[in-house]
Amino acid sequence: MQQTLGKPSAKGGKRKRPPLSKMCVRCSKVKPLTDFYQNQAWTAQAYRDAWCKACAACHCVNKDTLREYCWFNHRRWDEATYAMAVAKAQYVLATHPEYIKTGTKRERKEAIENEAITAQFFSAMNLRNTYYYVDNTSHYEGMPPPVPGIYGDDASGDGEMPDHGEKRYDPVWNGMFTGVETEYLNQYYQKLEEGFVLDNWNIQDYARKISLASLNANSKFNLMRQGACTMKDYKEALDAFDNLCKSANFAECRRKPGESTGLGNLGEIVARIEQAGLLQTTKVKFAPDNIDMILADLSHVRAAVGMEGV
Repeated sequence: MQQTLGKPSAKGGKRKRPPLSKMCVRCSKVKPLTDFYQNQAWTAQAYRDAWCKACAACHCVNKDTLREYCWFNHRRWDEATYAMAVAKAQYVLATHPEYIKTGTKRERKEAIENEAITAQFFSAMNLRNTYYYVDNTSHYEGMPPPVPGIYGDDASGDGEMPDHGEKRYDPVWNGMFTGVETEYLNQYYQKLEEGFVLDNWNIQDYARKISLASLNANSKFNLMRQGACTMKDYKEALDAFDNLCKSANFAECRRKPGESTGLGNLGEIVARIEQAGLLQTTKVKFAPDNIDMILADLSHVRAAVGMEGV
């Protein structure tokens, strides 16, 4: 049975008074509890959501981002609650001056619709018959939220995560990984192979370490957004990934021809030198100026007086 702030606990005592403020795990700013939506069963977050209201308003712009919000803030996604929000939003839009204005672009109308639906959803998500707490962190170990399309045909429409299976030892990656994690590592390594010349065992091993560091940084980022790890933990994982990418061992890798997408002017020059060993440039021709014309006239005069070649 759900409890509310101030109610006696199951042991007969009163709940410990929550702090007056907490940190938003999305923007990392410390804000008063009133800047967070209530989450009646999330004890670790002082019975509030992990994201502040400002981050919620900024991030939630459509149905998929509302699903993300629910997942990261330990709320069960409920289609019925969303349908109720849509129905209530229609009454709000009936007198919205910009929405009913003739000539408003369709994109703008959709944005107004989503804004109204989101506002109604937030006002309804804590009602007694719509609020359900789900400990997503312990269930899914920091995996991304169940937004349709992220996992292809395996993603269900009822807010449940696909079955990732248990962790198994992978001899290629020398560790215990789920099927989804192994697939991520293989795809990341394949992209490195497509872009760089991995022509010896040492560089190949380093490329695998970079793939592992990328997976670790992504996992820490998802956990941080859920409040399951600190910003320091994520930064340490990200620094480890950056250091591996910038290390001298991997700097020995040459880019494959044509793999300079996304580089700036200086990066393009370096990539060309790495690929060909020299900088291939196009000869630039300029229109003749006054000096060029004077020199040309002088050559004619020299030829006329027999001084050509002297």
